[in-house]
Amino acid sequence: MSKRHLAPIVMLLLAVACGTTPGGTAATPAPPAATPTAAPSAPTGPVTCAAGFAASDVRGAGAAAGARVVTVRTGTFAEYDRFVVEFAGPVPGYEVTRQGTGFVLSPKGDPVTLAGAAGVLVRITPTVAWTSYTGPTELRPGYPTLREARLLENFEAVQQWGLGVSAPACLHVSTMDSPARLVVDVAAPR
Repeated sequence: MSKRHLAPIVMLLLAVACGTTPGGTAATPAPPAATPTAAPSAPTGPVTCAAGFAASDVRGAGAAAGARVVTVRTGTFAEYDRFVVEFAGPVPGYEVTRQGTGFVLSPKGDPVTLAGAAGVLVRITPTVAWTSYTGPTELRPGYPTLREARLLENFEAVQQWGLGVSAPACLHVSTMDSPARLVVDVAAPR
């Protein structure tokens, strides 16, 4: 390779090493390997779900006022497994997001990997004071789809649960009354 061809490559390498791109904009450095990062994204690829289930994330506005989490529980049915969060008060806002099995404990930032081949993050906000929840913080039902549920965050009106599932999850999320509860049904793809 001639010096004339090497010059642009050397300039590009120097620019990246100095934190700028050839156009003069700042390059975005990669985070250090030891720093816990956001949880891995949901497994990609085509997923076929049973009727009533979808391979997509779900959000709900819920009540503006905080509700106290009373308990969590799991159940299994012929075609799916269930994770339930029960509230004393109306169901607050929620996000149910598909992802990999790696999660982050908050507010500490420690990484944790749940059982299974994929994961689901259940984020609930606002909840009442972080000290109000005294129920189980880790469930290992070992069902066909739902393998593990673990409390990841219970801090400053936010509660997050990680679900370890056997495969990229098909979801059906609903709310129910009497008592108020968030119901997350997870099914394996077909």
